[in-house]
Amino acid sequence: MYPSSLTAKPSVPDGLIHGARSASAIHLDDAEFAKALIEQQTFGRKQWHVIANSYAARILASDPAASSEWVEVGTGDVGEDTYGLLKVAAKRRQLRWTNTVEADLMLVDPASRQPLQTAKVADVDRWIKNRDKVTGSAGRQGEISDRVKLEVASQAAWRCQFEGCGENLREHLVPGASGNFSYFAHIVASSSDGPRGDTLLSPKLAQDPENIMLMCDKCHRLIDRVAPLRYTREVLQRMRKNSVVEVRRCLDSLRYPAAQMLVICGFRRRKSLIPS
Repeated sequence: MYPSSLTAKPSVPDGLIHGARSASAIHLDDAEFAKALIEQQTFGRKQWHVIANSYAARILASDPAASSEWVEVGTGDVGEDTYGLLKVAAKRRQLRWTNTVEADLMLVDPASRQPLQTAKVADVDRWIKNRDKVTGSAGRQGEISDRVKLEVASQAAWRCQFEGCGENLREHLVPGASGNFSYFAHIVASSSDGPRGDTLLSPKLAQDPENIMLMCDKCHRLIDRVAPLRYTREVLQRMRKNSVVEVRRCLDSLRYPAAQMLVICGFRRRKSLIPS
């Protein structure tokens, strides 16, 4: 499970309507996002507005008859479930889309972008393709070398380095294994426009083992797509450091402590056979 501080009920209060400024973000994973959108449909809010940067999305909903009133659905990860719903909305011409370079999507005022651009399925596909490239281990700097991957995985003892997770990823790292459930996640994104990206540091640290963490799919999505602003460079650097230290401590405990042999000998004095 995600940390309790990030979990949120997909249900959005009926009165949470945003105009000039939004409230705090509701962080949702893909399944929660899809559930929240389906719930909005039951209220007649079948028109959706996606505000997206290169790696995360914020979605608002409205009734087509009152499109000036946008209800906050949440921010987070657009996976297969949410994508399917957005695709249907796009085909019905009920999907609006706004691209932004803002890291904090909640700073974008949905009411200020008029008229809103109607998105097509191809637009959604294009965004997802770019998002996957930006948040993947290759990023825009190329794939991480096998040498660096081995060093990172060894320091992590092939366990997810997200604090409190520790999922065993050894079998997922074996060549030929089915499925991809492990990721080499960059602390400073390898793409300057990615989560925690930096124009100067992104290319410089793309192959630096100390800038890379081994993570399971769930935790990787959490730090890059669900709540990237919460997991800052400092937070992830601390997690990585603590993981490496703990792994080393556990493995070192397998060794017997070094000991120096000490031999104590005694010599018995033989009695002289010659009379004194």
